[in-house]
Amino acid sequence: MRLSALSLVLLLAACQPSSPPPKPPPSKNSAKPLRTPPPRPVAAPIAGGSSDGMSCEQVIEQNNDELTLGKKQEADLSTAELSAVLNNGSYLNECEVPASTKVSVCAAVKEGRALGVTVAMSPGDPEQERCVAGKVRSLGYPIHKKLHVARTSFE
Repeated sequence: MRLSALSLVLLLAACQPSSPPPKPPPSKNSAKPLRTPPPRPVAAPIAGGSSDGMSCEQVIEQNNDELTLGKKQEADLSTAELSAVLNNGSYLNECEVPASTKVSVCAAVKEGRALGVTVAMSPGDPEQERCVAGKVRSLGYPIHKKLHVARTSFE
């Protein structure tokens, strides 16, 4: 009986697989898990706004820049070049904008000039918005034939 019990143990051990069975390959339709979290939403610009002339949005809508295939184009401006002008923010002090006011600025720039400017504040103050728009319009921008749009905000 001892021999048969030992034989049974050896037989069972021999019948067990040495490693777990391989997993089936994933189907082509299975969704892959995200490796990084989805991007966080960016705060929306302040609604409304004022301008001391044409707004940023009006200039963008009226822009008719043309590209000619095969013609060598002038090097484009970088976002950093335009942002450097607007991000200074010293023009807010000239209009006595309180530090607690949230400000959103859009400037449509072409050939070194801000052709259209929109300034929105929270709390809103149309008189100060127009003042800031005038100061933004008077700033010096990099010169380029193509229309560029620069946006910044201060909180």
